[in-house]
Amino acid sequence: MSEKALTVFTLHFKHPYKGTRQHYTALTRLPIDKRMELYQQGIGSQIVSKALAEGNTATLVITHSFPNTREGTKAAFNELKHLHSINMRKHCPLCTPAAYPSYPIAPR
Repeated sequence: MSEKALTVFTLHFKHPYKGTRQHYTALTRLPIDKRMELYQQGIGSQIVSKALAEGNTATLVITHSFPNTREGTKAAFNELKHLHSINMRKHCPLCTPAAYPSYPIAPR
């Protein structure tokens, strides 16, 4: 497939940025690892870049991928709006670890 997928993602800041913002949700057409590299270089969202420049750390906690089609784009934007409208602390595995138990993977 030559078209890039759309990815809606959420970052969890270790320390709330500016005292109130613990999560950042956005949409990218780049591979998620490339998007994270750009943030580390100070390229992209000012919120993320400034938080990282101030010594904060961000962890990728949620990703949802969609096809780069008209329907996929609409679904991605609907997911983005949904994630912005909910209380992210209830859905973040770092904020609510009891809701997201870890399952150890046994070695082969």
